[in-house]
Amino acid sequence: MMKLVSGFWTDANNNKWDCKFFSEINAEQLSKTLVNCRNMANCNDCTNCGYCNDCTNCGYCNDCTNCKGCSECKGCRDCKNCIGCRDCRDCNGCGYCSFCINCKGCSECNSCHDFQENPQRITGKKMGRRNDFSVVYWNEVGKEQCVVGCFCGTLSELEEKVKETHKNNPKHYEDYMKFIKCVRKYQELTEGK
Repeated sequence: MMKLVSGFWTDANNNKWDCKFFSEINAEQLSKTLVNCRNMANCNDCTNCGYCNDCTNCGYCNDCTNCKGCSECKGCRDCKNCIGCRDCRDCNGCGYCSFCINCKGCSECNSCHDFQENPQRITGKKMGRRNDFSVVYWNEVGKEQCVVGCFCGTLSELEEKVKETHKNNPKHYEDYMKFIKCVRKYQELTEGK
């Protein structure tokens, strides 16, 4: 049973979902995907979270280990493809993080050790149910990476994910597909030079 508390749909374990982005039904469905989680925000498909271990697609976590696709985390280690985290270590392929150490293959990070500075990038407008920016960036050898909300992967992987996730939401589907088309057009133009 969900309760509306300070603008969040909240379950019995104090896991919560912002009512601006999630309906009570959505929050209830996402709550059922959490296993032994407490005090989480806007999360799904997580296990033993709130000072987490072995999580997937977590948000606003602390002291995590072996995570994938997290955002806004702090003090994590050995994670992959996370976004906007801080004070993490030994992570790989993350973006927009800060003050992390010993990470590899990351981009758009700040005050970190061993991150790639100023990669080429294309940023789209805010879109999707999370109203996040979509960013495609690539390094000097042309390896692209798309970061959209909690998704991180290639442009082709993003296209497949959009087809799967937003097939019943024409607005989000159309926004993402227009962005993907623009990126592909830009790539064609720049490769032709």
